[in-house]
Amino acid sequence: MEHLLNVYAFPLYYNDELYGVIELSSFETFNELKQQFIETSSNIIAINLYSAIQNQQIKELLKVSEKATKDAQEVSVQLINANEVLEEQQRQLQVQTEELQQSNAQLEEQQQILQQQSEEMQQTNAQLEENQSYMEEQSKLLSIKNEELEKSKIEILAKSKDYEVANRYKSQFLANISHELRTPLNSIILLSNLLIRSCKDTTIQDAQEKIKVIFNAGQDLLRLINDILDLSKIEAGKMDLNYKSFNSSEIIKDLSDLFNGTAMEKDIQFISEDKFRDNIYGDKEKISQVLRNFLSNAFKFTDRGSVKLKIERDTQCENNVVFSVIDTGIGISKDKLDIIFDEFHQGDGSISRKYGGTGLGLSISNGLSELMKGKIKVISEIDMGSTFLLYLPFTVSEQAICKQEVAVTKSNEVQNVVKSENKEIKNEKHKSLLIIEDDINLIHSIKAISAGIGFATLTANSGTEGLKLIKEKEIDGILLDLGLPDIKGIDLLKKLISS
Repeated sequence: MEHLLNVYAFPLYYNDELYGVIELSSFETFNELKQQFIETSSNIIAINLYSAIQNQQIKELLKVSEKATKDAQEVSVQLINANEVLEEQQRQLQVQTEELQQSNAQLEEQQQILQQQSEEMQQTNAQLEENQSYMEEQSKLLSIKNEELEKSKIEILAKSKDYEVANRYKSQFLANISHELRTPLNSIILLSNLLIRSCKDTTIQDAQEKIKVIFNAGQDLLRLINDILDLSKIEAGKMDLNYKSFNSSEIIKDLSDLFNGTAMEKDIQFISEDKFRDNIYGDKEKISQVLRNFLSNAFKFTDRGSVKLKIERDTQCENNVVFSVIDTGIGISKDKLDIIFDEFHQGDGSISRKYGGTGLGLSISNGLSELMKGKIKVISEIDMGSTFLLYLPFTVSEQAICKQEVAVTKSNEVQNVVKSENKEIKNEKHKSLLIIEDDINLIHSIKAISAGIGFATLTANSGTEGLKLIKEKEIDGILLDLGLPDIKGIDLLKKLISS
């Protein structure tokens, strides 16, 4: 059966305006009902097309309106700003006009004043001419005075140089007489300590107490002299460094042993922390001296809480080791942090009266840190405690390195023997100790101590005699005075090392 294709096309009108044409195809005929439906649908479709077109036009008009509104707002702001500028300019112009009016009035007054001054100047000129001859005479006198002042200045500079020389000689003198000052004090301390240990009878308790007073006073005086002499040596440039390799644990142990008793007496927690745990190449004694000063101050100014000693690497600089002492004591005010390292200074006068001390420890510590190419930093707050930090480099230049000295102690370090004796260190019997010292009193003092701890002691009053005994006898240890009359202790030490 052959199928016929029926096509029906109809326009889309709305308000007598054509919005489109729809063409429909079908194998069936478009009867009257379908045609009515298509006509009704065409009206609906035409209305929707009209609505869509109108909506699009409304959107475009809204965009145009928004842009116009924005432009109008910007123009409005510009106009407002322009009006404000004009108003400010008008105000300034009014102020300037008033100032000009005032200036004109002042100029008129000044003109009158100038006229009066001109008349006065004419009168003054006559007086100046009269005074000119007098001024010339005064000028001559002033020239003479200037010459005299110049001579005085030269004399003052000369005296200043003499004072500097005298001050340098003073420092050198104090640095050179360390042996003479320390030797008799060491003898007093050693012998009084020996008497204290030998006075076991309760009937002589009073004598024992008096000897203790002598012993303690001698130690205090020796510490003061040591501080003054160390400071003088630093100022005179005579403080030598003795570099060697040692482990950080050695300093922790030495200082812990030294201050554990103080911590127990004051009921303060003493914490030691070694985060470095490695070998350090430096002057162990000088480092310990700085840390002892830090710890002494920490325990002195801390009544409760804790004192902490810590060694670690510097996280800001990989070539530094940091020693820190942290306490929970009275702290230091910020305005005093810059002056606590001055000689004989302790922040304020009440500190020295309440806690004692001379204020030299930190000055010496600062000098020693600079000598070792390091630096000291302080962090503190009142009633919150203090932190003292010593930064030192891992290595130093060869020029700063002294030869390592072994089995040697200076006469000013005999107090270390006292500390060892107080700890009741027992040595094997028949160990021989050679004392090379020219001070007879000090020899007797050391000999009494060494005999008490089991040494067979030999003595020599000169370097030559000491060398002879070393060759003839078997010596286990040597106490060597570096200031011998016939040969320097360092030279003698070199001979011992080389032989």
